[in-house]
Amino acid sequence: MAGRQNHFVPRDGRASGEVALPPRSEQAEGLARRASAGGSVWRARTSASPGRALRGGTMRITDLEPFKNVPFYLWVKDETGTYLWGSERMDRFAGGSVQGRTDADFGPAAESPETAATLQANDWHVLDSGEPLYTHEQIEGAGDVSVCKWPGELDGERVTFGISFAVPRD
Repeated sequence: MAGRQNHFVPRDGRASGEVALPPRSEQAEGLARRASAGGSVWRARTSASPGRALRGGTMRITDLEPFKNVPFYLWVKDETGTYLWGSERMDRFAGGSVQGRTDADFGPAAESPETAATLQANDWHVLDSGEPLYTHEQIEGAGDVSVCKWPGELDGERVTFGISFAVPRD
């Protein structure tokens, strides 16, 4: 299967260029076809969580402390969508600690039940599929936001890890 092409315009306004992306797997191609046709891309979880082992055991919440000061929005949610941990940047965005809160408690999702439902559905999709999810969103006041969510385990429980960053506007 040939590599896909992604067209982009550099931020400095130069002519557009092309970046070769790796070929999609047959499974990813099937999901993309179903999604573009309006079909469901949900599937049953078939494998163990890839984030399970850390130093031969289960990752603990204390293992995340070195990441508290990263310059990105970094978080962990449980299966109900409740935040278990967030980076300092995530806490600042939420107006306080995210621990024990859900998306519906702060940010754009607090103003829009549809946004909160979409974020929760994305989390469930990650947990059900066992695969990472990459999205690109427009957030009012923040601009373009790139998001990656992936499944894992923390303190022996299935969780969704997430990281995002805003692309600054000129």
